[in-house]
Amino acid sequence: MSILQTSSAPGLAQGQAELVLDATSTRLSWPGQAASQVVLPLGLVSTGQRFRSTVPTPLELETVIAEVEDIVMPLAAKVPADLVLHLSGPAVALLADQIGHTRAGRVDVGVDEFEAVFNELAALSLGRPLSQTTLPLGPGLSVSVVVIRELLHHLRFKGLSMSLA
Repeated sequence: MSILQTSSAPGLAQGQAELVLDATSTRLSWPGQAASQVVLPLGLVSTGQRFRSTVPTPLELETVIAEVEDIVMPLAAKVPADLVLHLSGPAVALLADQIGHTRAGRVDVGVDEFEAVFNELAALSLGRPLSQTTLPLGPGLSVSVVVIRELLHHLRFKGLSMSLA
């Protein structure tokens, strides 16, 4: 799969990239001399169809990780490092109550904190009892966690923020 569309990004806060995960795609925008926006073929529902149950199997998880990496890695040379990735859209509802630190309608999450969320999903995939998690499990959450984790890791974002409605 490849990037669906590239265009100029709308006005963004200084030091921040914008991520919107929706049912069929992911939109990533970032500032800079040549501010850009890309639409990636990674959606909560469209990509979530690869997960056949509430908790992904290890093979399903690895398959989606590989797919996301193939799509994200070409952006590594284009997206400036050390931005905060700001998440908006339906994925916020899946993640905001489960992770981070709430401050005045905003949740801020460090890269290591988000990696712990991914590690919990991976442990559940490997058989950790469901009674030991508070994650709102389902394909949408799994897609959100994988996409955000791969973006944080490969595009060198320094953290994640979410605005609560």
